[in-house]
Amino acid sequence: MKLLTIFSTFLLSGMVFSAAVPADPSTVSSSAVATATPTPAEDAEMGEPIDDDGGAAVIEGGAPDPVPTPAGNDTFDGNLDRRSLPSKLEWTKSNWKAGKVTGNHLIVFNSNGNVRFKTHFHNSAVLQYKYSLVCYLIDAHMPEWHAFYVSRGRNLGGWLGPSRTHNKDVTKNFPKVKDHWAAIVAGDRIMHCRLRTKWTPAAAIKEIIGLIGKLFPHVKAIYRLLD
Repeated sequence: MKLLTIFSTFLLSGMVFSAAVPADPSTVSSSAVATATPTPAEDAEMGEPIDDDGGAAVIEGGAPDPVPTPAGNDTFDGNLDRRSLPSKLEWTKSNWKAGKVTGNHLIVFNSNGNVRFKTHFHNSAVLQYKYSLVCYLIDAHMPEWHAFYVSRGRNLGGWLGPSRTHNKDVTKNFPKVKDHWAAIVAGDRIMHCRLRTKWTPAAAIKEIIGLIGKLFPHVKAIYRLLD
């Protein structure tokens, strides 16, 4: 499959990638935040080629707490008291399927910076398969918007082993998520995910970085979270 433009391979070191690393204020003002306007990017992403080794999903985030209404059609009241913002956003997909590989995942972002990434994948094929799942979110911090991504992958055994199932559930704290919480909430809260079953995690991450650069050129910094 033709890969899209690939950013620096430094992404594997867990560093922040930025064309121009923005200042990272602890609060976000109304002048710095705007509601992400729906664009054809999601449709374009779903239209990107996926071979028989994976699939793509665009998942709308759910907020157990009320989500504040934007102040206008294209603005967000960044001065809104943080206590009125939702305390967490969740994204889940229960029916991943690529060939004989099936699975599900849950991603949770919390206002205190905690990020949870829970996955379950199983291979029912005779042969071994890799699986690589990468998901990313775009916030609405202007003029230098940010992307946050999680990734996970490993070999799944076939009938002759090793283990055919991989379960992992990790929660860690990321100050960048806490600092940009208002901008994350002000965005479209869409989690973009891709599953690959014949690619290494490194190759799948490179594909996602390329997609971000192609579909969201306004993004100036990419933060790697859980894997």
